[in-house]
Amino acid sequence: MVPGAARRIDLPPLRAGDPFVSRHRRRAIAYLGLAVLLTIAGLALLGRSSPASPRAEMATQVVVLRSVAAGERLTADVLAVARLPARYSSRGAVADPQAVRGRRVAVALPAGAPLMAAELASDAGLVAGRDVAVRVDDAAGLPAGDLAGAHADVILALPGRGAAPTVVLSNVLVVAAGRADGTAVATLRLAPAAVGPLIAAEARGSLRLVVRVGRGVG
Repeated sequence: MVPGAARRIDLPPLRAGDPFVSRHRRRAIAYLGLAVLLTIAGLALLGRSSPASPRAEMATQVVVLRSVAAGERLTADVLAVARLPARYSSRGAVADPQAVRGRRVAVALPAGAPLMAAELASDAGLVAGRDVAVRVDDAAGLPAGDLAGAHADVILALPGRGAAPTVVLSNVLVVAAGRADGTAVATLRLAPAAVGPLIAAEARGSLRLVVRVGRGVG
């Protein structure tokens, strides 16, 4: 309320010689003045009101654009970033796609799923060890796909019929794999104590690489 806004408005009486103004026009002018006063009062009250509530805090979350198989490497075309209110973001979700590019996932992910840190395959094997290049069976070749960063078992196939294959090494990290001069070669990262047995096995027969996928990864 504006002080005095509800008081009676007395209009000055007309005097002889004054230009004629009807009572209705005088009343309209008075109401117009009252409306202006009320508008000014309303603006003053609005200026004293509490400030607008702050904007909601936003967060970023990495999602996969298509389904990803367990053991598959994450590439740039698979990853996207979604922005959403921080209170709706998942705890443990990956926020930076650059930090996980090239990593493998330990479980299968459906298209549109948020990427969680716990779903990434462990890369602890990349920290220390010995890198050893070995030739694998030329007839069998290498498993399909990009093997760098995968985990595999090394199997020894002895010459001669009836010889049972044996596991030389289990769950080793594949640093790189490919063909050089027509020969299939894999570089494996091993503990120092495993280097000797692997080289001895290579001399005894042909080696095969069996890549682990899904829950066997890491």
